[in-house]
Amino acid sequence: MSRCRKKGRKQMLKILGIILVIAASSSIGAVLSSNLSRRVSDLEQAIRLLEQMQTYLRYGQMPTAEMVSRLSRSEGFAGFTFLSGCLERMKAGDLFPDAWRAALRSFHGSKLSARDKGVLETIADILGGSDYESQLHALELNITLLEQNLKEALAEKNTGGKLYRSLGVLLGIGAAIFML
Repeated sequence: MSRCRKKGRKQMLKILGIILVIAASSSIGAVLSSNLSRRVSDLEQAIRLLEQMQTYLRYGQMPTAEMVSRLSRSEGFAGFTFLSGCLERMKAGDLFPDAWRAALRSFHGSKLSARDKGVLETIADILGGSDYESQLHALELNITLLEQNLKEALAEKNTGGKLYRSLGVLLGIGAAIFML
């Protein structure tokens, strides 16, 4: 009787192990897929950020320091912690371009690609560097670049996201077959 119980326990542990392997690999696929979705939402937020900058320039001809201060306090950009980092550096005496670049380089709270951050980094050369019309035009160009990145990210999310989820499950099933 005890021999049957031991065999039954072994089988139960094996089944439990298989379920855990499939669940773990499926979870990894889901996480990788969600990273693609997060990049899309971060790009959408970056576009809104530049559009808000345009609004502040167009209707308020707002100085750069005040603009960064307002944006850093905005709940809509709470995920972009580099804004408050830039403001802190400016209060410490850094010029806007240096503060913006340093804050953006130390920003790791998003899934923006290096190319996306590169577009945002050029803001350092735009704001406060020329007349309002030139700044507005340059911001519009950067919005267009981010929109192109967004289209690519959406395509990658739609294809890669499904691929990651499917591969996660399939690899888990494959590993489970080897465990049998």
